Amino acid sequence: MEFHNKDVPGVFLFSGNKIIKQINRHSTGLALLVVLFLTGLLVPVCSAELTTQDVLISISDKGTGPNLAKTANAAAALSKNVGQFCKDQNSNTLEQARTAWKTAYLAWRHAESFMYGPSARLEKKINVWPAATVVLDVAVKDSKLGHMLNTADTRGFSGLEYLLYAKGSETAAKARCSHMLAITREIVTDTKELKTQWETKTDEFKRAGDGNPFLLPEDALSLMVARVLNVTEVLLRDRIAVVSNFFEKPSRPDNLEAWLSRSSVLSLEATVKGIRQAIVGDGSTGLTTLVATKDGLYESKDPKLARDIKKQLGKIEKTLSKLNKIQDFHARIKDKPGTLKKLYKQLNTLQEQLVEAALVLELDVRSGIEIQLTE
Repeated sequence: MEFHNKDVPGVFLFSGNKIIKQINRHSTGLALLVVLFLTGLLVPVCSAELTTQDVLISISDKGTGPNLAKTANAAAALSKNVGQFCKDQNSNTLEQARTAWKTAYLAWRHAESFMYGPSARLEKKINVWPAATVVLDVAVKDSKLGHMLNTADTRGFSGLEYLLYAKGSETAAKARCSHMLAITREIVTDTKELKTQWETKTDEFKRAGDGNPFLLPEDALSLMVARVLNVTEVLLRDRIAVVSNFFEKPSRPDNLEAWLSRSSVLSLEATVKGIRQAIVGDGSTGLTTLVATKDGLYESKDPKLARDIKKQLGKIEKTLSKLNKIQDFHARIKDKPGTLKKLYKQLNTLQEQLVEAALVLELDVRSGIEIQLTE
């Protein structure tokens, strides 16, 4: 398993010409930066100011590592609680299994901004929504239809949520439990794999700039920023626009992630908290601090942009707090598709600010998308 540059057509999620033009703006400058580095004409300046290396170490030690470990631990607890429910089916063990599902899913959503490389494959495996509920209703009751339970939308977090929360889950049949146990084993295996993969490569990320494999520290930082931009795009496109039918009736509330468990807004909050942690960090060693204090080869530091990003995150969190007070979010989206329109606009503004931050730091986020952790 190694970091490497790889052409991955169609992976980059941004389709707006404005964003593409912004990202292309520094292509010549970035090439020159590499040439200067290789020829020895670009000499690092010793300074007490925050460096890109400092940010990478902070992201790894305080963000990526702990979040992936928390996700793996929550998955293990989920498996244990589902197993207990299947051994002793009663209202108490069911509630414990449901609580463990929420904890594991919210941990996953919080960690999204810290998932690089193979996590994209894992997402398609264990985090596909909505669940194929009709298939689940039929196939878990008939062993002859077991082959229908091999698709991503009958497994992972979505399939397990449906089996735990759907009508009749209080008296789960043996077949239903068999599938639930299989799902939890997969989630445990996949989250553990993600944690282990990061642990084997964390030193390469933290010492980026030695040419093995990152030529410059900014190459590693590009990987993280590209991931955050993609997470933001998924929020805008899949988790808001599609669900709301672009804010016009008829909306698609059944496409809401985690609505059966009444965790839809909580999951949005978890993702935004992850974005904040990835971008702001502990407040002193985050990307926003770098934007506010570090001059690049072409670009100058931009304290105002750093402040604006933090302010925008605060606005988003305030909006989510209000949305979280809605009792039946599924019904609200169905009746009022425009419910998420304000949040959409706020996240769109944040995405544009993050693209501008990447430009200030002279990051090549397009290459960041293409860098993969592979076996």
